[in-house]
Amino acid sequence: MRVDQRRQLRVGRRGGRPVEADRQLARRAGDRAVHDLDLARTRTLCAGAQRKIEVARRLRAETVPGRPVGRRHQIDQPLGLRIERHSTHSIHEHSLHSSSPRPCFVTRRMVRCAMTFEPDYGAPPKAAPSWWQRGWERVRGWRPGRSTGSATASATSTRAGTVWRWTWRALVVALVLYYPVGAIVTEDIDDDPQFAARNVAPGESRAVATAAGLVTREVDVHTWTPMMPFFMPSGLLDNMPNFQRGIMSALGRFSTELMDQVGRTRGSSQTDRDLEQARGFLNEQPNIWIWQPSVSLMPSATSAQKYRAGRDKLVAYNKRLAAGQAVFERRADNLQALLDRIANDIGSDSAVIDQHVIEKAGDLFDAKCDDIFYFNKGRLYTYYLMLRDLGADFQNVIRDRELTNAWNGTVETFRIASELDPWIVWDGYPDGLLIPNHLLAQGFYLLRARTQLREISNILLK
Repeated sequence: MRVDQRRQLRVGRRGGRPVEADRQLARRAGDRAVHDLDLARTRTLCAGAQRKIEVARRLRAETVPGRPVGRRHQIDQPLGLRIERHSTHSIHEHSLHSSSPRPCFVTRRMVRCAMTFEPDYGAPPKAAPSWWQRGWERVRGWRPGRSTGSATASATSTRAGTVWRWTWRALVVALVLYYPVGAIVTEDIDDDPQFAARNVAPGESRAVATAAGLVTREVDVHTWTPMMPFFMPSGLLDNMPNFQRGIMSALGRFSTELMDQVGRTRGSSQTDRDLEQARGFLNEQPNIWIWQPSVSLMPSATSAQKYRAGRDKLVAYNKRLAAGQAVFERRADNLQALLDRIANDIGSDSAVIDQHVIEKAGDLFDAKCDDIFYFNKGRLYTYYLMLRDLGADFQNVIRDRELTNAWNGTVETFRIASELDPWIVWDGYPDGLLIPNHLLAQGFYLLRARTQLREISNILLK
């Protein structure tokens, strides 16, 4: 190899300065940021360092005017980034003299450029993680105890870790599905028009037996949702609780009229003890759970327990009635008084509908219209069942007054009103074109049923 060629290849001599070839090589290496030979020996950079490298590449810092690439040259002060050039030795085979019997090895100096980072002391301190972030990291990083004694223990620990991971994932999925799935399973707005009491003994009242059976169905067969707390799936329900409130409101009215009118001979006679207790239990608040701070600071009997007690009193009264030890006056004036109370109830329901339509008609996001609709639906359904069976209890009075057709028409109106069941209860304008108003449709049947009850009541007065 000639002397001038060796001088051109040598760089970084002690006391010397790099030639132009060295500068070009340093700049090309700086453009690559990290030499390929050093990748295997360098540690994995964090995400912030990788971003800094990418920024340096895009800036093409080696082409900044007036800033030659030297031994330690600061490229970008805000990034804390610098390119360092190091000289190393490398032995290569050189065969310029082909006549030589042995190959000639030449030692060359190579220029290596590496990118290093310095801390940015001017940057603001990193905010400390909050307590819930630290807690979440502990939960994520927690694993059951691991043993390093043997391969078997390691495998067992791995399986335990896998079980733990799948366990907490399953718990998260269960919590997410707990409310919606539980609410769907619980909801059951049972408006079966064929519902009737079974095994009614001779002498018993069919209306009283149906009332007791309705309490059993809503409290024992279904879930009594109005009393359920927020952490139960039924706490999400809205329509079924209002439907059940309407049912119990009608049963409370029916039990009151039984005690005051039908279950006693005259106003001066003594009230029936079972009917009096049944009236008290069936008129209790529907939303009392085991512990209700608004009612009492001490645990108390739930609404469902009180309704069961009221049902038991109705059953006891009916058994005494079949044995001839209780009174059920099948007189026209008693029936007329009972119909007037029912007419007053549904008249108040129509007034609630009227007030709500005046204030909220056209509101597509009205969250109260379905509450009113299903409360009225529960009342209408209960009154339909009671009137149907009262027709059997007072069949002699109805036949003698020639009210069979009028009675059947009234019962049919209650049935139609109770079977209204839209997918979504809309509260549109009364004269709206596209969006209906289901409260007005229900209110029409309410007023029609009330009118028919008044007609029957007037006939019974004659």
